[in-house]
Amino acid sequence: FIFLNADMDMHRENIVKFSLFGLKHRDPVIRFWFMMILELSGKEFFSHVGDIALQVESKYNIYLPYLCGRHATENEHEAYNNMYEHFMVKEISPEQSDLIIQITDMVMRSLLNNLDISYRYVVNNLLAAR
Repeated sequence: FIFLNADMDMHRENIVKFSLFGLKHRDPVIRFWFMMILELSGKEFFSHVGDIALQVESKYNIYLPYLCGRHATENEHEAYNNMYEHFMVKEISPEQSDLIIQITDMVMRSLLNNLDISYRYVVNNLLAAR
């Protein structure tokens, strides 16, 4: 199982780093932007993986809701939209802006690290099932 592989330690470390950062800041505006950045960072990934996951679901009769982009119920989507509308109109102070930039940098650096790991796996054919 790939998640148990030591190469996933970087991914696990990033999850812990994100969680600690999110818990560290009680400001609702910072927490909103923290979650927004995390969501947006995965959007491109899921836009490509989703089509493949749908094909795998169909071919193998399995259920892959997360990879197919089904991350939330309708009620959760509605709550998210309400939260989005609420926070998008909020003024952001210079201090908040600095924190949001730090969050963005942290998430993007983590994504680049994960992409490096994925690239290494692909070029070395480490995921081959043969």
